[in-house]
Amino acid sequence: MYKIVLMSLAFATLSFGATQVSNPRQPLAQKTTKYYMPPLDVLNYSLSALIESYSYKETEDDKRLMKISGIMAGLRGGITHNVTPFFAHSLSMAYLMSAKTNYDGQVCAIGNPSNCQAFSTDSKDSIYYVQYVLNPRVRVDLLNVGYNIGVGYRFLFNDINDDSAYRRAQHYLYYILGFNLGAQISRKISTQALVQYRGIVKAWNKTYMTDIDFDRDLSFNQPRGNGYYLALRGDYRANSKIAYFAKLYYEYWHILESDSKQGFRNGQAVGYYVEPNNYTQSIGLNLGLVF
Repeated sequence: MYKIVLMSLAFATLSFGATQVSNPRQPLAQKTTKYYMPPLDVLNYSLSALIESYSYKETEDDKRLMKISGIMAGLRGGITHNVTPFFAHSLSMAYLMSAKTNYDGQVCAIGNPSNCQAFSTDSKDSIYYVQYVLNPRVRVDLLNVGYNIGVGYRFLFNDINDDSAYRRAQHYLYYILGFNLGAQISRKISTQALVQYRGIVKAWNKTYMTDIDFDRDLSFNQPRGNGYYLALRGDYRANSKIAYFAKLYYEYWHILESDSKQGFRNGQAVGYYVEPNNYTQSIGLNLGLVF
């Protein structure tokens, strides 16, 4: 009888101990569950709408010469080729135009740049850009870390609504260096942060001086400048074929003063002209889908 009681007690103790050891392991397994959302397909397409608060200004000796600001809106599209889980490359393009933008600057006498008067009017502006980016990436636990290496082209057209104004076309060719950091929040939701530096390779400008009766238009070179692009994005995977996304972004450009060109009117030289330092800032919202 004594032996039976001891054996029963020992069995109960061992059973109790086994129960206590196995219980903590179950929540531990639940904590280490990882969400992984593979790309929708080898080739992904995106289409989205953009709206942004836009500001473009020119300065000379830290004094503002003019400013164009307001709301721009447009469309963006792209294609991404997911070559492997660790490498992708993409081609994207966008077009934006003025929803409501205003020019705030001055009108100066031809041949006498010190004789100027304040002037404001509407401005019809448009922006087009195309970018090609390589995106090698690695997965670190729950995070996706990627690098951005690419090139881009940006076109800006200013069309100020007044007979005393002239049109202007600006072209930027630039390289892209940056990184993106993404995290999977759930089986359907992911987030991503993006930081890019953009360095000018070549920039040039055509000023339509014939709009104000000059003999010919002027073309300028602006070889120095840079920009930045910051974005925070959230994606929702509706199903295996489509995902929706929202992205907040900030874009900045600083292009330094151009070379100088001589202007002529009725065969007479009226002075030398330059494109001043200019700064562009945009804060926007991008809403779209990936399929």
